[in-house]
Amino acid sequence: MEERQVGAHELVLHGTEGPPVALVSGPPFGAALFREVQRRLAPRRTVAITLRAPDAQGLPDLSASLAALLTDVGARRLVAHGLAVPVALGLPEGLLDALVLTNGPITRVDPVARALGALGGAGATRAALTTLLRPRPLNAWLASSLGLRRAVVNPYTMERDIVALVTAAWTGDAAARLGAARWFAALAAPLPTSGPKNASLTLIWGDHDPLYPLAQAEAALGFAPNAQLHRIPGGQHLHPEERPWELADLLSATALRT
Repeated sequence: MEERQVGAHELVLHGTEGPPVALVSGPPFGAALFREVQRRLAPRRTVAITLRAPDAQGLPDLSASLAALLTDVGARRLVAHGLAVPVALGLPEGLLDALVLTNGPITRVDPVARALGALGGAGATRAALTTLLRPRPLNAWLASSLGLRRAVVNPYTMERDIVALVTAAWTGDAAARLGAARWFAALAAPLPTSGPKNASLTLIWGDHDPLYPLAQAEAALGFAPNAQLHRIPGGQHLHPEERPWELADLLSATALRT
């Protein structure tokens, strides 16, 4: 795997064959979340992204930053997980051939997004959040029984070294922590509920995710009746980490087939 910096963004490139497939999540997860998915998809070319847009003031700015990066790396197929889902839904028409959404906020008013938006608000709340995102206290909490162990089926999957690896891109320095807080603040606005036109839409959903239940994915079929919905039975929010082969194999069989 090759690591590359493009502006403020961090990329991890893998594979040598075919047009690149981009994979992006939102804070607190960076490109490392997709490392095993990338290995499973090889030799298909993939680009895992830690999307940093330090000047972004809302979801439209985040979407514009992602659009510019996808154009730069030549990726017309995108897999968006978690808090990157509303950013992907805001991409412009004609940019993508295929969009895959997995376990993130799709409905216009999402309770998780609303709570994070309140946390990321301006002033003292944002300052407190950037303090909480410091690696030592955050990773200790995320690796606990109240943290990311609730986002997987097997709690031992999210032991401290793995937690530190998949979150380091957003917790490692003050600028990254501020970027995460700004991303959270962007979620306070109503979320987009339809994706870029002319792109095929596939939903791959861990169906035991309490944060973003399967009903959210099913709701997306209302605005995209031609979308495909595929379940990862028993999959939790962090199925790209816990069961990467299932996501990779479903991608190969659906959105990346051609």
